[in-house]
Amino acid sequence: MARGWRLLDLTSVSGTMGGARGRVTFITDEGNSQSVPAEEVAVILIGQNTSVTAAVLHYLEKHDVVLLAADWRSVPFAGLYPWSDHSRVAARHIAQAALSLPRKKNAWMQIVKAKVTGQAQTLRMVDEKAADYLTHMVREIRSGDPANVEGSAARYYWPRLFPGSERFIRDQAGEDNVNAMLNYGYMVLRGYGIRAVVTAGLSPPLGLFHRGRSNFFNLVDDLIEPF
Repeated sequence: MARGWRLLDLTSVSGTMGGARGRVTFITDEGNSQSVPAEEVAVILIGQNTSVTAAVLHYLEKHDVVLLAADWRSVPFAGLYPWSDHSRVAARHIAQAALSLPRKKNAWMQIVKAKVTGQAQTLRMVDEKAADYLTHMVREIRSGDPANVEGSAARYYWPRLFPGSERFIRDQAGEDNVNAMLNYGYMVLRGYGIRAVVTAGLSPPLGLFHRGRSNFFNLVDDLIEPF
């Protein structure tokens, strides 16, 4: 059972990560050392200048910690996560693969409703009228979201979330400060999502709406939409 909640971001430092006596340790190239209990850690981000020992991989597996390796832009390109010890992994994978299209569409509808509702609640802090409009859009969401209310809500939501940034466009490849911070948060959330899906004994590539042929985490990308 995953218990940790902490995120360790080591992408901007150089050194060696290790494990000893139930703790994750990090020693910088300058000789400074820090450590935290392994059971408190959920996700670790490492950069190109971080070395990892076999010992720490054992601790990460034991405590259900996800390790994401990032490139020079701090964008993850690979991940390491523990194999689930769920007692019904095969049964859940089979049931997940056999999920009917109507059930998938209904599940996606519930996710989109939760997402747009959350956007409305967030937007209410800066624009009551705009929040009411998003709340109205929730009523238009149908099974499978054939009208793509999710996309329309996003295009309405983002420019109004940042006052004075009417031209703001959400871009996962954007290099401006706002998009960079949002992308970082998305990366962290995805790490938590990976751990949650694997721990539950589910298959990450088998999504509800996301179905990228090269995306190993379609289901994760589905489930984190409301956040």
